[in-house]
Amino acid sequence: MRTRLSLLLVLLPALALAQTNAPQPITVRANSAEWQAGGAMIYSGNVVMKSGTLELQGRRVEIRRSGPEQYMAWVQGEPAQLSQAATEETAAVSASAHRMFMDSSAGMVELESRAQLLRGGETLSGETIRYYFLGRRIRADGGSQGPVRIDIQTDSLRPLQERR
Repeated sequence: MRTRLSLLLVLLPALALAQTNAPQPITVRANSAEWQAGGAMIYSGNVVMKSGTLELQGRRVEIRRSGPEQYMAWVQGEPAQLSQAATEETAAVSASAHRMFMDSSAGMVELESRAQLLRGGETLSGETIRYYFLGRRIRADGGSQGPVRIDIQTDSLRPLQERR
């Protein structure tokens, strides 16, 4: 009995992580939708796409399957927007750019053209930002628009648990 309980206590965190990183169903709301031959789905007008804790918004979204339970999405907007809810360990994330590309198999959203990302008290801006939403990791490039800029509030330097 103790062995089973010990095993269960060891496996519970791993199971929780597996559920977090497991493919999530997609829900899309839009003013209009078109399913094309070849499997492309194009949504137009006030598009909101949700998958797990991640939400993308734009005026036009195109989604294509890239494998079983995997997809790619192209989002256009003025600006296109991204949000991901906070967890106990991480701050909420919100972002905007003129265009976004999401690859669910890589767990990544690329923000292009006047990209800006806010996480906790930090603001990051650049021509291109890659946001790896499963690990909440960020990479940025200033491109021809100049250097990447990051503004860090002193409070955001403390661990999230201390700020609560």
